[in-house]
Amino acid sequence: MTEKVEILIIGAGPTGLGAATRLKQHSFDDYLLIDSFSEAGGLAMTDVTTEGFLFDMGGHVIFSHYDYFDQLLDAAVGTGEANWAVHERVSYVWMKNRWIPYPFQNNICSLPLEDQVNCINGLIEAKVANAVAKSGPVNFDEWILRVMGEGIADIFMRPYNFKVWAIPTNKMQCTWLGERVATANVAKVVENVLRNKTESGWGPNAVFRFPQEGGTGAIWKKVAALLPAEKQRYNVTVQNIDASAKVVTLTNGTQIQYGKVREGGREGTVSTSEEEWNGKDWTYHLSQHVYHHHHVVTYVYPPSSAAADHNPARHHLDLVGQV
Repeated sequence: MTEKVEILIIGAGPTGLGAATRLKQHSFDDYLLIDSFSEAGGLAMTDVTTEGFLFDMGGHVIFSHYDYFDQLLDAAVGTGEANWAVHERVSYVWMKNRWIPYPFQNNICSLPLEDQVNCINGLIEAKVANAVAKSGPVNFDEWILRVMGEGIADIFMRPYNFKVWAIPTNKMQCTWLGERVATANVAKVVENVLRNKTESGWGPNAVFRFPQEGGTGAIWKKVAALLPAEKQRYNVTVQNIDASAKVVTLTNGTQIQYGKVREGGREGTVSTSEEEWNGKDWTYHLSQHVYHHHHVVTYVYPPSSAAADHNPARHHLDLVGQV
């Protein structure tokens, strides 16, 4: 069976849902959103155990600088305390038999003295080297060395990021960083060491909101609920993409003729290189992706606790993990 659609969206994660939402806002209805899972959310879904416990599988902290994005989430989930809890991020790294506030690079005063010396020396050397560099860093590892130096790289950034991504930092590019990784202010780091002062309020998600029910995955299911049900199809898997013929074949035998396709944030005829896509067995191809997982332990202080009394905002504690 062959179907025809002008725009085919592969994947009902946040990006796919965003594309479909934008098409709906422009009154364009010749599109179809497909996903191999049984519901919307993609890698940002929330898994529910048989006992009723919720585990966010992807990003569990939602924040943005865009009113358009915030308005969409409000339209889907609702507004106010009835629908959103406001959390203060409180994160720690367990290493050297102690808890070190996150981001680590702002809190090396919590390290043993010898490690503090190594980190400060590395920061000073990095600042000098970066000032005379004639080109930008070519990968994440070079970015770390340029910004933080060998000390912080060896003690924390390299082992921590390998735990998170399961890829060595010298095999990762660095254009994705933006606000996701705190840089290190040498003067501030030295001052914090001398004053023995910790600093953990960095970043755009220092305070963030979280849905009162359903975990992060509930957000995307509710965004999907704003879209026409007939424009969404779940439990279908892409087997093959023929870019020259503009045909997607599903594992159930269905073929979909498209004008344009969007997959996981990529858009085109299918892409800038037809050879990259053409005739691939996607069931096999996707199984070869490198992936990793880690566990985040979250604890919300009860209202009567000292921490909650100290700050009326509700706290969100991430035990970043042992390095």
